[in-house]
Amino acid sequence: MILALSSNGYSSEFPGLKEIVASYSFNHPASRFLYRTGGERSLHLVTGTWIYGKGSREKLYFLYMIKNIDRMMVVDMAQEIGASLAFFAGGQFICSDIPDFELPPEIRPNVVLSINTSTGRYYFLSRVLSSDIHEKVNLVVLKSTLNDLIYAGRL
Repeated sequence: MILALSSNGYSSEFPGLKEIVASYSFNHPASRFLYRTGGERSLHLVTGTWIYGKGSREKLYFLYMIKNIDRMMVVDMAQEIGASLAFFAGGQFICSDIPDFELPPEIRPNVVLSINTSTGRYYFLSRVLSSDIHEKVNLVVLKSTLNDLIYAGRL
């Protein structure tokens, strides 16, 4: 996680930040996704706002926090809620607490579907978190069908 203050609204470490700051007013604290495709794909959540700094002359600064959406974060979240999670941006897999997988093309909103992965069969539900960027960001919640098989086997 990065917490920083910038007088020009961007960071050389996050080149896409300049476009995000330019695209949204951030007059009030707000969050936007930053999806980077160069080299290794990565997804970041940028939360920021403009503030005035103290001093002899008030100067406008952009205060921002950048949180990396990575496997470690997803594993922690999944353990907390008791279900598997995955993030996709532009239809591309970003990270999950289970091995990489592809979403089927027939995803419909609010419909639970099933998918086979290398670790077994899962029910899943996908929700769009943000369509602010050119590529939609989806959160996929997965629940293993193993419990159903065990229950049916005991009957």
